[in-house]
Amino acid sequence: AMKESVKNPGVNAMTQAGIGMGVGMGMAGMMAQGMQQGAAAGRGQQPAQTPPPQQPQGGIACPQCGHVAPGDAAFCSKCGTKIEAVPAAKFCTKCGAQNGADAAFCAKCGNKLV
Repeated sequence: AMKESVKNPGVNAMTQAGIGMGVGMGMAGMMAQGMQQGAAAGRGQQPAQTPPPQQPQGGIACPQCGHVAPGDAAFCSKCGTKIEAVPAAKFCTKCGAQNGADAAFCAKCGNKLV
């Protein structure tokens, strides 16, 4: 880039180098992301899925269309998708952290969950 600035005296060499580095860094990030996605696809892995919907007040959200159905509904009244109850979270008695319903130990402090 420095040699190029001699040919173009009106342009600052540091600006040229900075632009080149910025473009290069952007390309490196895009290439890394593409490689990670390709590697995951090559291993037969699915892209990360969204977590199950949280139960809104007064009902449960349909995982397909988001319609809020009564808490005891087995199927969505809007699209017909089967609705399964979201298991309750477990809270640690030692530190108060919220853990998944299937957790045996607290992810924050390691305390055994009840």
